[in-house]
Amino acid sequence: MAVMKTFAFVLFVAVLAAGLMYGVARDLYSHERAIFKGTITSVNAGTGGHKSTPVTASSLDVTLDDGRIVHVLEPRVAGLATGSAVTISEMATPWGQIWYKLKND
Repeated sequence: MAVMKTFAFVLFVAVLAAGLMYGVARDLYSHERAIFKGTITSVNAGTGGHKSTPVTASSLDVTLDDGRIVHVLEPRVAGLATGSAVTISEMATPWGQIWYKLKND
């Protein structure tokens, strides 16, 4: 029984480490593919760890000038309001995933 608990713990730690490495690799190895101008459609300030609500990340929905709507995870949404003009970077990972972030001017 102790061997099974140890195996379960090691498996849990391995999956946790793999997820952490995936997130770090996405940020470190991504390159900028394009820059777009857009308008914030909605701002989600996220939620904290209350007992009755799940923790969610802060994010924005942005309508780009070409008409596409993209979802941008952004930890700092204070001061950003619906209707504000923003610049978005389209990022690509080496394995082909496309994601968006606010361009720091």
